[in-house]
Amino acid sequence: MKLVIFDFDGVLNTSPEIKKVLIELHSKYTLAIVSSTSTRSIQNYLEEEKLAGVFSDIAGADVYGSKTSKIKALLGKYKVVPGEAVYITDTVGDILEAQEGEVKSIAITWGYQDEQTLLKAKPDKIISNPEDLINAIETI
Repeated sequence: MKLVIFDFDGVLNTSPEIKKVLIELHSKYTLAIVSSTSTRSIQNYLEEEKLAGVFSDIAGADVYGSKTSKIKALLGKYKVVPGEAVYITDTVGDILEAQEGEVKSIAITWGYQDEQTLLKAKPDKIISNPEDLINAIETI
């Protein structure tokens, strides 16, 4: 895995666990955010949480196109093939966009949709704790 892409709302939160995981992932992978939240709002949040330097790219609502097109743009920018990227998300729609972009998906259950709903979209993995994210990425 080379590129780890996160959804924003519901996925990233202020818990100490997710911050620790993000910092560790940043030391191993290129991290990006693809979201329907505005880029400026995401940047403000990351600055407040002292995580601004962790993400190499943010493609928010103000970046034209679907999440699939944003994922594909990131693949091109970082010269990564789809099999070397994963999208971390909390919704069925995002799992389907990851599949359309031919990247793997990890669904998380601490966000918007519950585990049973997420499983219907057949994510590559599903996790319930931020601490499980590193292992999920390494073994996907």
